[in-house]
Amino acid sequence: MTTNAEVAVIDAEVVEQLDEAAAHKLDGRIRVMAGSVRDQVQTLARLIDQAKAGEVHAVLGYPSWTAYIADVFSSAPLHLEREQRRELVGYLSGEGMSVRAIGQTVGADRNTVRSDLRQVGEFHPPEHSPAQPQAVTGMDGKSYPPAEPRQPHRSPLLDAYSQAIGELDKACRRLEKLHANDSFPANRKAIHDLHWRRVAMEMEPLMTSIADDLSGMNTCVDCKERMLPTRDYETLCETCREESSEQ
Repeated sequence: MTTNAEVAVIDAEVVEQLDEAAAHKLDGRIRVMAGSVRDQVQTLARLIDQAKAGEVHAVLGYPSWTAYIADVFSSAPLHLEREQRRELVGYLSGEGMSVRAIGQTVGADRNTVRSDLRQVGEFHPPEHSPAQPQAVTGMDGKSYPPAEPRQPHRSPLLDAYSQAIGELDKACRRLEKLHANDSFPANRKAIHDLHWRRVAMEMEPLMTSIADDLSGMNTCVDCKERMLPTRDYETLCETCREESSEQ
């Protein structure tokens, strides 16, 4: 015979705080599930949903639902296969569980949890698809804003290139302002005589060559090998130029 308490916990969505008997019954089911059926992540997720909605932690004296879940697995953390662990990590994170509590639940350190989250993002069953990231519930019962995603580490070349582009942009903006200066027309010839050759014969072909290299088009017209950016107008690589001169 099925009791009302069992129906409320098993067959229907929990919307009110459970009584003590029902809370202990659900607690027992979660602990059994964690110990003997570790590969049923979806089922475990549904039980955790019910425990969270029914505020099992409050009935059993835990400061937060995350502290309760971490305690459930403290003596026997889940040691799942990688894909199963990542699925559960993403789900628990999406439900607002902190990295520390997730680590205690799945038996992994914080770096592993963060790595799992980068791999799979947040997993939600179909009936749980929040539009915005939830606040994180700490094991102390307090709510914290979700952590900002860490930016992937960039290579030194990317950083150096970005810095060079920034400096070039500043130099170009300075030149724009100088050309807009009221005294520029009166000094045009002097500036031309000093700098025209460098601008037109060196900087312009270099910038064209750099742009072509970024697009993958700075190649030798004969062998189609990549050519490095240069200040000279070159259409042949050094090897092809030497072969051409020998013929």
